[in-house]
Amino acid sequence: MMKYNFTDKRIWLTGASSGIGLALAHLLLNNNAKVALSARNEQRLNEHFKHHTNALILPVI
Repeated sequence: MMKYNFTDKRIWLTGASSGIGLALAHLLLNNNAKVALSARNEQRLNEHFKHHTNALILPVI
C-alpha cells in the first residue's frame, strides 16, 4: 500500500459514515491529515472516529 504525506493538510469529507467515504476518511486519518467529517448518520460517525484526535465530526442536520 502506498503512503501519502497528508501531515497538517486540512480536508472536509462528506459521506464519511460508510462506503468509499468511510474508507477515504480512514486513509486520510492514518496518514496524518486533519479531517472534518460529515454524514447524515451521526451515530456511525461517532462509532468509527471517536478515538481519532485529528477528526472533527460535523453531522448533517
